[in-house]
Amino acid sequence: MLSLSYNAARILAPLSIIYNVSAQIYGLLSVPNMKDVNDANMSVFTPSAGLVALFFFPMQVAMVVWAVRFWKVRGNGGGMGREGLGRDGEDMLGYAGVLVLGNACIGTWMFFWNASHLGLSNIFVLINLLAHISYLSTSLPPLRRASAPSLLTHIVAKTYTGISILDILHNTSAAYFVGVAAPVGFVKVLTGVFFAVAGALSDWILGACLVYDLAAFSVGQRARTDADPAASKAWSALLGAYMLGTAAVVVVKNLIRPPYAEDRGEYTRIQEVDENQG
Repeated sequence: MLSLSYNAARILAPLSIIYNVSAQIYGLLSVPNMKDVNDANMSVFTPSAGLVALFFFPMQVAMVVWAVRFWKVRGNGGGMGREGLGRDGEDMLGYAGVLVLGNACIGTWMFFWNASHLGLSNIFVLINLLAHISYLSTSLPPLRRASAPSLLTHIVAKTYTGISILDILHNTSAAYFVGVAAPVGFVKVLTGVFFAVAGALSDWILGACLVYDLAAFSVGQRARTDADPAASKAWSALLGAYMLGTAAVVVVKNLIRPPYAEDRGEYTRIQEVDENQG
């Protein structure tokens, strides 16, 4: 994981956001643009471009708010930790390196995507996804509801992870399975199992992202005109069923075993809840 000092992170984090957003804007305005490449490489996990855009914009706004808060976090949040940071600052600093790496990867991804080097672009999507999953699994501190920096860190890290799952499925299918109307049975089953298990391991934030991913895939597949329409629509319907099933899993899991640990007054990772209950 990329570890940064506070002084370096407070410069690199906003620069990485500017780089990523600028690259995406360039990708939209260039010829061919990102959508042209997408339309030329439709496959079984091509999402709705409109729904992806609706997700991307508020995520970038949250990222900018996070960066502004991080810029002035030193000394806030109670107590003085390393580099004169309070608890809020330490929580945000722990994610800053992942954010910088993720933005660098996704900004660079655009150039390979627009050049139709989809195998190479897939590498950058994979690095970003693995970095975020690793951070969520091992390093993300419990959510403190009274702390805006803590809440912002959870929102940005989890929405970035959610869109990264969509990205890896989309890019991989576009790179290696162009024109396929629907996946084979094994992949269909694996898709349902993956999202059900991921939903069972997610809190409300990440769980909502998983449901949104499936909605984007379902709408995108239904709109396809490049392949057998019957097969694409059947696959779209199955993805819609997976969306409803994943939503049910997320709701039931978080109602029965809420991520909120009352004895600690804060959100915890699932592993920590298990340890407390053991």
